[in-house]
Amino acid sequence: MQEKIDEALKVIDWIYDQLDGLPVKHELHIPCARYYISMQHANGALALLRLNSPTPAFALARPIYETFMRSIWYSHKASEDERERAQNDDFPTLSKIVKSLEDDPAATNIIKQYENINVLHSYTHGGSYQILNHIGGTNLKPNFDEKEVLILIDWSLRLAIACSFQFCH
Repeated sequence: MQEKIDEALKVIDWIYDQLDGLPVKHELHIPCARYYISMQHANGALALLRLNSPTPAFALARPIYETFMRSIWYSHKASEDERERAQNDDFPTLSKIVKSLEDDPAATNIIKQYENINVLHSYTHGGSYQILNHIGGTNLKPNFDEKEVLILIDWSLRLAIACSFQFCH
């Protein structure tokens, strides 16, 4: 497991090396910053897993996803008025963002994860998915299934890579 985490972190480090010093046009500063933030969340989740802290790592799953979806929407679908409002944190709901991106090739595969949004909310806000992963026998401790952790590793890496692709547009 540690090896998979380390491999994912190496890929993200390599991506950071490629982006470091990349000139960004003024009109792309905001969307690029959003993609970078999503990558930072993914990197944070992996770093927390490396430290054997799965609880906060899983809490980052939703921000990784939501920040990426907002970034794609802002870059590809938002009108000038919507962009202006978004700069003041006035975004459409995530369900509206997802609906607007259904035909966007940059988001097609990632949109499918919206079906799991309630699970992501639960992990972020200490809901039943977090609670159930802390009850085992008579002790309270993180008790995440290895399969779930592998999914989070894969999810974090895939979204970080998807973010990096957006810098190519």
